Amino acid sequence: MDISDLIKMEQAAALGGVSIRTLQRQSADGRCPAPVRFGRDVFFKESEIRAWAAGYQRWERHAKKRSPMACGPKD
Repeated sequence: MDISDLIKMEQAAALGGVSIRTLQRQSADGRCPAPVRFGRDVFFKESEIRAWAAGYQRWERHAKKRSPMACGPKD
């Protein structure tokens, strides 16, 4: 393993455009690359995070079209 490819969890989360907690949750579930641990420090392989971030589907809060009646009737 090449240690020059390792980045800290904070950097990996920023690179992936997610929060640290989301990255922790997804790595625990196996939905993102596995971390490399050295004692208490957690690192990720930068190349794997870049590949994962390119295909990551972010949840869009307002992607669903709202009903015209959702805001009430128009006069």
